[in-house]
Amino acid sequence: MGSPTGSPDIFYMYEKKYISIAEKIKEKIQSGVYSGKLPGERALAAEYRVNHKTINSAVNVIASEGYVRRIRGRGAFIKALHKTNDTETHSVIALFLKGSGDVYGPMSLSLARIAQEKGFMPILTDIDSSDFIHNQQAYVTKALAQNPRAVVIEGRFDNLSELTLRKFETAFPKTLFVESFEFPYRLQDATYVLCSYGKGSYAATKHLLERGHKKILYLGPVSKFPDHIYPHTTHAQVLSGCRSAMDEAGLAGCLRILFDDGDIRKTLTQLKLILSENRDRPTAVFSFGDSRLYYALPVIRQLGMRIPEDLALAGFFNTPWCDFLDIPLTSVSIREDELAQLAVAQINNKKSNESIFLEPKLIIRKSS
Repeated sequence: MGSPTGSPDIFYMYEKKYISIAEKIKEKIQSGVYSGKLPGERALAAEYRVNHKTINSAVNVIASEGYVRRIRGRGAFIKALHKTNDTETHSVIALFLKGSGDVYGPMSLSLARIAQEKGFMPILTDIDSSDFIHNQQAYVTKALAQNPRAVVIEGRFDNLSELTLRKFETAFPKTLFVESFEFPYRLQDATYVLCSYGKGSYAATKHLLERGHKKILYLGPVSKFPDHIYPHTTHAQVLSGCRSAMDEAGLAGCLRILFDDGDIRKTLTQLKLILSENRDRPTAVFSFGDSRLYYALPVIRQLGMRIPEDLALAGFFNTPWCDFLDIPLTSVSIREDELAQLAVAQINNKKSNESIFLEPKLIIRKSS
């Protein structure tokens, strides 16, 4: 449901009571049950059997969407609702993105901000929240109720069911996947603005090779899905890029791999054993994710190793704090702001089934 008047805003869809109360109030405004001045908050609290705080939050929502104007000391006055043309009706876009993390969270907010600047009203749903993962169809239904012009999604296995994916394909006017699409099949009428993860890991591994490192350790997460069956997962792409660089250097099969199963203490213990080897010790570590290298720094220091003289390090995602470590960390940037800009630019593109790939950028710092 678009904003009938006023400027667009960013809204977050959570399972909170005031959201459902706001929807009920809007329905009564649209049907004419409420007109002129909205009933006072005390009366509304009694009507909907909720507390004053819940009503206040609900009225704030409908005010931000342009249904009422709040005047201090006088109450909330209902604005005239005008029939909207197709462009206004479809100014809403639904964003189903990861809302947490040092990279994905800012990318989601950046995409929402850019969309807002282009005249859209973005509704942001965090696909990392447990509530979304367990109630996906309910969230999709809520988004559809807003009559969106498009839906923008991060296509990740961990967060989306196949049923939800098919719903996106059939129910929305335009479906656009941004940053990743990990499923083994493509949706016929969708648009894709994706990061070429494999090119990023290839660039980082080649950089380490050019610095003279032939014994490289890959440090990454355990994949929940077999890479040979699901080659489009970000993990599979990154590992494939590393192997391609090693193969080109005539070092096929020489990449050592340490998988992090989520138990960081166990992973660091294994890393310490590998780095303590005399003969086959790696001289460089490439990590899919900067945070693993951050946690590894105390282990490296305990072993008396110098960075990069004894051990070169390169990470992935170019997390904002990479610049502020004692020895700034070389890392791959997925260029999240540019991904966001490209995605928003595609919303008005009437063509479908297009694929745009953005190559990551290796940011070289002192750690390598």
